[in-house]
Amino acid sequence: MPGTNYQSELKQPPQPTARLALWSLVLLLCLPILMPLLLALVSVLMSLVWSNDAHAQAFALPRSLQHQLAADASTPPAKAKPTTPLTDQELWDSYLQPQAQWPALASLATADIAALPPPPAQDPAQVALGRQLFHDPGLSSDGKVSCASCHKAELAFADSRRISPGVEGRLGKRNAPTLLDVHLWHDLFWDNRSPSLEHQALQPLLDPQEMASSAAHAEQYVQQSSVYPDNLTWVDIAAALSAFQRSLTAYNAAVDDHDGASNNRLDRFLHALAEGEYDVARATLSTQELRGLHLFRTQAGCVRCHSGPLLSDQQLHVTGFHYYGRKYEDLGAYEHTGQLAHLGAFRTPTLRHVSSTGPWFHQGILPHLRGVIRQYAAGGPRPKRPPQLPWVQPYPVTSDLLIPFSLSSAEEDAIIAFLHML
Repeated sequence: MPGTNYQSELKQPPQPTARLALWSLVLLLCLPILMPLLLALVSVLMSLVWSNDAHAQAFALPRSLQHQLAADASTPPAKAKPTTPLTDQELWDSYLQPQAQWPALASLATADIAALPPPPAQDPAQVALGRQLFHDPGLSSDGKVSCASCHKAELAFADSRRISPGVEGRLGKRNAPTLLDVHLWHDLFWDNRSPSLEHQALQPLLDPQEMASSAAHAEQYVQQSSVYPDNLTWVDIAAALSAFQRSLTAYNAAVDDHDGASNNRLDRFLHALAEGEYDVARATLSTQELRGLHLFRTQAGCVRCHSGPLLSDQQLHVTGFHYYGRKYEDLGAYEHTGQLAHLGAFRTPTLRHVSSTGPWFHQGILPHLRGVIRQYAAGGPRPKRPPQLPWVQPYPVTSDLLIPFSLSSAEEDAIIAFLHML
């Protein structure tokens, strides 16, 4: 139209409302593209910071700030409400019945305890060869360390030392676990890094803190020895060692024989209940041991992680014993998976023959079962995140499955009696 200045209209800046609407539209259109890029950038930054050992050390706590476990812990979940104690008669009435009718499990528990299944049948010749290899220190580089050096038969194939010394007295950082019923584990080691006994066999052989050897050395040693069959390869050696270890079990083969010959009283109790032999079950456990079993399943909540035939859920959990940034730092499964969820996470250990396998935890730091119980009664160690850590650097968070609880001294004694019975 005449007199209309189109150029001046074109030069007018958009009004604030229009500008906001325009940017909002652009942001909405770009968000699906920008968000993955932003997350990837954050992930790269975290990986760079976390993988730089020198940088991680720069943020380590000073030595004066020692790990104080529960006393220096972050806030744990709310303490479990104590339940009204059962009388002795009520206790026996609650458990002398099919297991499905026992008192309800603690909150968040997903499985109950179970009896051991029969072990898989093994070739006796393979077992005999494996036993010989298991006790032979010649497989190690200095000829002084065998599998049996760290896994002693009289200690449920575990070790009473906090850390078992390897060649030349070298020390690693983890406690030797029991090998009883090792065939039931889905994965092996404290960090679940090995999928089978055959795969596992090579790990201590190669570890410079343990046997500091090699498959080639093991092969050469057995092939030059007159006590072994000819032409054994490492595959043969690993298979024999695995067969022997699969034969190690606490299973009571004579489940129908209640003459007391087996010391696996938990399974005798469970089998007797399953068969409706309540008098046999009543005679198998003491009232104190049964009360310990009841507290284990209920008030103390141990069964949240310690369930099934191994009394282990076989899962990885962060229990707070990682010593992040300190002298005894051990980041658990994260060290081989690289997954942040596994930072400071370790596998739930079996409790079978637990009274013979102390000191306890993956570093072997607690020498008394009462101390273990009280540690968990406080909700487990919950170290606070050091304030100087950059926000992109991850920090282990103790599992919320560790719910604090209260026990009297008599109740602690009952759980300890139950654990000694296993």
